Amino acid sequence: MKKNIIKTLASAAMVFGVVTSLHAIPITGSISIGTAGGGLDWTGDTTDVNTITKIISFGNAEVTARTGSFTSVANGTPVTMGQPLDFVTPVIVNPLWTAGPFTFTLAPPIGISRINNADPIPDTLRLSGMGTIAAAGFDSTVGGWTWSGELNGVSTFTFSSTTIPGVPDGGTTVALLGAALSGLGLLRRKLA
Repeated sequence: MKKNIIKTLASAAMVFGVVTSLHAIPITGSISIGTAGGGLDWTGDTTDVNTITKIISFGNAEVTARTGSFTSVANGTPVTMGQPLDFVTPVIVNPLWTAGPFTFTLAPPIGISRINNADPIPDTLRLSGMGTIAAAGFDSTVGGWTWSGELNGVSTFTFSSTTIPGVPDGGTTVALLGAALSGLGLLRRKLA
């Protein structure tokens, strides 16, 4: 009888170990990207935000702020941007960005907001949407992104991606729990 109890406890520990090791860590926090020395280029008239349809180059992009899982990427780290980003057609070059071990894959649609201000206030173009942030050792995590740029001949931009807390994991956790409980049930029957 003692052997059966020991076998059951050992089996339960093994099942628990397998189930917990199958589930990686979700990515949390946010990362912000900015330009270092300009280089932003787009199609359209620099004095009319309504004519801009494509970001040809994001320029010299680098990490400017980060929280949560992204703190492993230092401020000033160069960022590779997928370009061009044609947000009217849309043509998306994925990943949209790569910073350190993290990549962000953009999913359509892209939200577009244009604010045409009277001079001397710069016009503003804002793009936003959803996608997936991934890195080795982490679960792929749904995230939101926003890009905003000021125009009128002078261009600056900021880009931010943030993971979305509370987004369901597609049932993976429940499936793993069910597998563990089924395994325990089968072991119990075998030992009985």
